[in-house]
Amino acid sequence: EISCSLVGSEMCIRDSLLSGEDNEFFCKVMGKVHLCGFTEFAPVKHYIAKERMTVKWFTRRYFYEGITQYHRFGISEYLKNFLQLPLRIVRLCLVIFTFDKEKIVARFFKVVMNIGTVLAPLILTVR
Repeated sequence: EISCSLVGSEMCIRDSLLSGEDNEFFCKVMGKVHLCGFTEFAPVKHYIAKERMTVKWFTRRYFYEGITQYHRFGISEYLKNFLQLPLRIVRLCLVIFTFDKEKIVARFFKVVMNIGTVLAPLILTVR
């Protein structure tokens, strides 16, 4: 019997902003002989603290998501993000002139995540 909880990933997000435990759990379960599935129709009510609804918090969250991607996937993820970063910065600069707030925000957070992945080797070795 397998029981799971997202408390682990939430604790991780609160403590260090590194993530991915839920993905690792899913991969481990899928590697076993257990039957499991996913549905997008399972309602989840989740309280989000006011402090987590700020641009500053989301910026940090996306930055650490980039670090998590490097931590999980290694050098190949680093190289991909290193090569994508200049193009993503150019795309962000260009989309600013569209005045489309949703596109600007989406591009901004992609750049932030890329920067997190590119700086991850430095950050993880310092810790």
